Amino acid sequence: MILRNETMTDNRNSPMFTLKIVEVNNLEDGSSEMILDIPDEFQEWFKKEQGLKRWSKKRFQAWLEDAIEKNLLDL
Repeated sequence: MILRNETMTDNRNSPMFTLKIVEVNNLEDGSSEMILDIPDEFQEWFKKEQGLKRWSKKRFQAWLEDAIEKNLLDL
């Protein structure tokens, strides 16, 4: 999955990162979960972009869900 972060940030010069989907699991409740390989460089950029001192799984999940929804609407 390659994300161009223009829709998630005001900075048009945002770098591009490759987030690899390692595994997708179907859960009993009908939802799914993705296991991602997230590069350290992305984590550092994300913390800076979001004003975080440390990695926030909850913030990243919300950000990723929003990015996926916005990109699906553009299809």
